[in-house]
Amino acid sequence: MTVRIWSELPSLDPLKQRFLELVARIGQEHERLSARDMTAKNEYGSSATVYACLGSMRKKEWIMLSDTSTMRKQIELRHAASLHFDKHSAYLT
Repeated sequence: MTVRIWSELPSLDPLKQRFLELVARIGQEHERLSARDMTAKNEYGSSATVYACLGSMRKKEWIMLSDTSTMRKQIELRHAASLHFDKHSAYLT
């Protein structure tokens, strides 16, 4: 087992980490997750908190919000988020 320094990973606050994990899990299950779905979950805080977090993650290019036929914004992971998960999994090996 290789010991690596966790501080080399980019910092990500716990709420954004939970969002990314949820989006990744939903994507692996081939389901959809919209911004409205996120605001409906009380565990993530108020709608303002959710939208602020999503906006921040969009600016960092971790996620993208795609329009759907139901006028909802579909949340999808971008390449940067995949790299984040790859780095974390590499530190666990």
